[in-house]
Amino acid sequence: MDYSIILKKLCSKNIEEQKKVYEGLCSKSKFEDILEGKKKSDGLLMKYLLERLGKSSEKFELILQIEDYKMIELQEMIKKAIKEKKYHFVEKILQKYEKEIKRGKILELQIISQLKVELLFEEGEYKKALEEIKIALDYTKRNEDSLTEREELWELPMTTMEIRLQQQKIEVYHQLGEIDKSYEMAKKMERYIEKWVTDEELLASAYMPLILFLARTSYEFHEYERCVFYCKKGITCLQKSRSSIGSPEIFRIKADAMKEGNIGSKQEWKRAYFEACSIESIYNDTYDLEEKMRAESGGNLWEFMSLEK
Repeated sequence: MDYSIILKKLCSKNIEEQKKVYEGLCSKSKFEDILEGKKKSDGLLMKYLLERLGKSSEKFELILQIEDYKMIELQEMIKKAIKEKKYHFVEKILQKYEKEIKRGKILELQIISQLKVELLFEEGEYKKALEEIKIALDYTKRNEDSLTEREELWELPMTTMEIRLQQQKIEVYHQLGEIDKSYEMAKKMERYIEKWVTDEELLASAYMPLILFLARTSYEFHEYERCVFYCKKGITCLQKSRSSIGSPEIFRIKADAMKEGNIGSKQEWKRAYFEACSIESIYNDTYDLEEKMRAESGGNLWEFMSLEK
């Protein structure tokens, strides 16, 4: 596939706007060579350039190199090991891969750094995680501390990796007790994602972790109407993208917020519980839907299935 045609179609002809796309990812001359078809882009760089343009790389036949596959396998292996709480094993593997990465491979180094953040977060080392997030974002110039006075972070396009790091920063601030700060940052970031990310597939992966954070936090603040508002936005995003990312939690929070905030009629919040329990049952083989519904709303399962919306 001729990536230069794709970039030309998606990219602004304005030099300053182009700079926002490639800055931190590659040099101006390399970007221009890719744009003019004089040089081929590697898979990881092209993926990130497309994401900064708000598009998912999954729709394009990217040619991945052996190194790219190694990084994908590493990410999957590390996330699995963290889930299994094999922290010492993760530390050793990350050290090994970091030494093998050649100097100047900033995109690969950023991936390693982000995986370190995942580990530190799970270990409860939130201050160290915050330091590592700043290091990771510095690689591609999307750290607030590295911007000029004229630049505004939320006016710059980001890759999914950069978005994930910004989300992790919000989560870390929350864990450090700076809840108001994290909440305000999350609201800014939600507006940012809606503005920059236009591809529905990409929107689901970038948007759902943040919308879940906003829904949880507004629920904690007893802002139940706002919580339901965020949940509905998340559910709409899932429907449009045909994704299931975070679906059990978003439906559950919505039902709890409707009940606690006395939002809608009794029939409406009971239906919300029916939807939440139904989705949870899909992910749990031992889940007794009829018993769960009876315990949570005091109603009969079949009665809810026949309720008019």
